[in-house]
Amino acid sequence: MTQDGIAARLKTLRRDVGDPVDAFIADSWTLEFDLALRPELAESVHQAVQLAKTSSRKPERLAKIVEKASETYAGWKEASLSATEIAVKIYQPVHDKEASKAEVAEQLAAILRKRSDTPEQMRDRLPPYLVRAIDYVTGGYVPGAPAIAADPEDEEVGVAGMHGAAAAGA
Repeated sequence: MTQDGIAARLKTLRRDVGDPVDAFIADSWTLEFDLALRPELAESVHQAVQLAKTSSRKPERLAKIVEKASETYAGWKEASLSATEIAVKIYQPVHDKEASKAEVAEQLAAILRKRSDTPEQMRDRLPPYLVRAIDYVTGGYVPGAPAIAADPEDEEVGVAGMHGAAAAGA
């Protein structure tokens, strides 16, 4: 989605929902895909997606799934796949309805709770629109500030992460 497209979508959403509700639009595609694009979160998202594909609740089976997901992710990194290529592979089971978004969210929340990231580190790892949404619901949001803050580097080439969005749709 282009900057103009995002601006138009935000204008429509704001008109439709009114104050004090605000809209925070994913940069590339979906929340899960955007999280999978983040190098510091991709492996955790992949583990969550793989766990969401199973109905097993046996700890030893779940541990094997997490281990296999980590090995697969390491293989992608070793093969020098781009962040977008990795995100597409991570998100594919969700797109293909092999894993439910709700189950992925539940598994990812459990995985993230076990990580040792500080709140500041996690804030830096999340997509900016998600941080702004969290700030909005927790009182840290500045009314009138754009939902997607302009990044000087991106003004010349478009929205951050968009260079890979076309590949994700392919």
